[in-house]
Amino acid sequence: LFESRKAFHNRFEIFERSVRDIAEQIESNGQIQTASYTTTLRRLQQIQKQLHTIQSVLTTIGHELDDLEVAGITRIELQTIRNTYDSHQQRLQTYNDILQKRIDLLKRFEEHSKRSDDIRTKLNHINDELNSNQTIKM
Repeated sequence: LFESRKAFHNRFEIFERSVRDIAEQIESNGQIQTASYTTTLRRLQQIQKQLHTIQSVLTTIGHELDDLEVAGITRIELQTIRNTYDSHQQRLQTYNDILQKRIDLLKRFEEHSKRSDDIRTKLNHINDELNSNQTIKM
């Protein structure tokens, strides 16, 4: 029981560090600039992949918590760990929601930019045709 508890605590510390790293990455990519939105979009998508990896670790930790409870870990220690676990689970869900909203926003901006470029190209083509027709009339 001692060894499994020790291994669990080590994994949990690594997990907590990963959650903090994700939070820092999200904050550092919080400002979206139109000139570099594609880079920001790629970074946010990479962060989202990391987040999904951490969520699978969270699931594993949840199963290990159940195993430790069956193995006889004290209720007080288990409750402390469970509260921290639940808190991280909620934080991860919040981070996932934030990331998804930012990614959706950037994808919509990308679509808007492409449509704007298409319209601009068509308008330039029409302008060129009008100028060409005016030159022919003269």
